[in-house]
Amino acid sequence: MSLALPMAACHPVLREERVGRIRHIRPTSEAVQAFLQRTAAITTDDLRRIPYKRFICAREMQAVFGEDIGNRLRAIIDDYETGCIALHFAEQENQKDYVRIATGISHLLSKPIPEPSGGYFGITTVVHDDAPALKILDPYRTFSMHTDGVFADNPVDWLMMMKLEEENAAGGESRLLHMADFDDFGRLHRLEENGTVFPFGLDEKDRRYDIFSKVSSMEKGRSRILDERNGRRRIKFVDQFILPATIAEATFIETVQAALESCPAIIEDPLPVGSMLILNNAVWVHGRAPFARNTGLRRSLLRQYGFFPDRHPEMP
Repeated sequence: MSLALPMAACHPVLREERVGRIRHIRPTSEAVQAFLQRTAAITTDDLRRIPYKRFICAREMQAVFGEDIGNRLRAIIDDYETGCIALHFAEQENQKDYVRIATGISHLLSKPIPEPSGGYFGITTVVHDDAPALKILDPYRTFSMHTDGVFADNPVDWLMMMKLEEENAAGGESRLLHMADFDDFGRLHRLEENGTVFPFGLDEKDRRYDIFSKVSSMEKGRSRILDERNGRRRIKFVDQFILPATIAEATFIETVQAALESCPAIIEDPLPVGSMLILNNAVWVHGRAPFARNTGLRRSLLRQYGFFPDRHPEMP
């Protein structure tokens, strides 16, 4: 039974439809402009430095889209049958408009957790590069399927990705897979190795350690990779951060990754500029298809992550 609250197609400022497992929500252009006008005095620097103004953006979202908009979005994220929202705000004049929109939405869901950069949001820009420093910046290889969140003090219940700009970008689609559609889940879940509670983290000698230590205690997270609770399939899989102790454990990780990457149920979504995806991080994995080679390639995504405080009483 779906737990998502009904969102009528005739809602005066929102148009909604479900396509497969994704709920597409399209605010009217008049409503989007009303929100941007109500928050026009809030700059991106304000949002980076003054925490209360982030919640002011959420308040103005409620003023334009209705007091229940946050509850509606959270209900969709919690709905196991969907758990994914595509919000389409259309292209805007500049990046600061997108930042205010994304901030308003994220603070309706819950308070976001810090990025490795130290801020509450990050922007990843992929350009033509044959030797990128990070895997996520490699434009011409498939960015493997994964969930987000690594360390014990870094629980991620939801994640947001909003496309800010795109030039000369063929390919690069978001790749998405819901665990209910993962055909190898049952077989892998029954394997002995799946009973292992794996540590997720980084060795202190890893060059990324100093980056993450700015926003984390670096205490390792611990979890089974595949789990099932009350008929709901769940996954925690971040191939770069799982720390196996044996050949058998490493082989199991390799097997899970191969099954995820080859699953025929993967959805490839191009995600237009001005649109965002919000995913339930426990039931969806995501990745990215490779871009077509182009020296003028440029694509930027804004990302945010968050957790629901009532589900993590250990968090401050």
